[in-house]
Amino acid sequence: MGSLVNHSVLKLAVICVRPEDVEILGEIPSLLFLNLVTTGGTGGRIVFPGNSGFRSLKYFSLRIDKCGTSLEFEAGSMPKLEHVKLEFNAHEMECLNGASSLGIQHLSSLNKAEIEIGSDWHEYDVDYNPVEDDHDDTARCISRAINAAIETLPNRPTASFVYSYSYCEDFESVSSLTEQHALMVPSTSQLLQPHTPFFHLATIPTWLFS
Repeated sequence: MGSLVNHSVLKLAVICVRPEDVEILGEIPSLLFLNLVTTGGTGGRIVFPGNSGFRSLKYFSLRIDKCGTSLEFEAGSMPKLEHVKLEFNAHEMECLNGASSLGIQHLSSLNKAEIEIGSDWHEYDVDYNPVEDDHDDTARCISRAINAAIETLPNRPTASFVYSYSYCEDFESVSSLTEQHALMVPSTSQLLQPHTPFFHLATIPTWLFS
């Protein structure tokens, strides 16, 4: 497998996102589009620091499949990001490890945000408006906090919220998986889009981008 350092589009499925994984991905200078799927983050956190790179990134999609991981964009992170798509669970505050707005107010170039929240709702709501809802369950409170953060941004981004039903399973129940339990193999997405690398990884090896 050749180096991916010159790729502008990258899709990854990773069992656990570590701080060093964020650093590795952030150092890809040509990366414009990143689609990342994971079960959770090390220590229940996925943080994008202001000095984490991603200086060219325009589109970022992140799906966190299990509960128990907080997500945070720190001031100065992803300075050119225009479109973010986030999928996560929020049955209780513990599902996000206490996170609320996710630091979206720090994505200073943002023009569009798509948020999909898994909750105990058994209805699929594709046109949820947090401004018009004063209920106090966790998913709705998180939606309002994110929406308020988005409204502070200078480009006045458009925001869409989707609710879907999901089962609450904590990331710790699967976090004992190690590198030998995951194969790095192309998915069907690679067959459909041969120029877009897609890998299933336990962790992100540094040699892949060297």
